[in-house]
Amino acid sequence: MPRSTAGWPTPGLRWSSGASVAVVMAAAGYPGSPRKGDVIDGIEAAESLDGVHILQAGTAPAPGGLLIP
Repeated sequence: MPRSTAGWPTPGLRWSSGASVAVVMAAAGYPGSPRKGDVIDGIEAAESLDGVHILQAGTAPAPGGLLIP
């Protein structure tokens, strides 16, 4: 199985000739004193679009979306 440069397995990784876009969002105040408790919604709607994949980190499940703990 292929591995990332950090050594993590990358199952199902495949290359494409298509384009990609990366959008990075951060909590208000990041990196100093990020605001906590905001809810991120719309992820399911975005992922329902063909070819859209959402990756996230630093969040927790919450009713109606993801919570910035």
